[in-house]
Amino acid sequence: MSKRPKCYQGYGRKFARIIGLQLRLIRYERNLSLKQVEQDNDIKNGQLENIELGLMPSWRIYEKLLVYYGYELKLEPAAE
Repeated sequence: MSKRPKCYQGYGRKFARIIGLQLRLIRYERNLSLKQVEQDNDIKNGQLENIELGLMPSWRIYEKLLVYYGYELKLEPAAE
């Protein structure tokens, strides 16, 4: 059994949590249920809640949800 990649630990996990919480806010603003979003995006039952809590960093699902909600995620260098 292999260990999880380091990207799932430390900052990767924190980053996933931040994105997940933002996705949850978007879903709330649009009055969409967990079940509806899961069905529209072919996401297994229960996975969306874990994604929104940052407990399951699956970048493919984050990408699906960003496209579904009409958002893009861009990383830029910090201003000094």
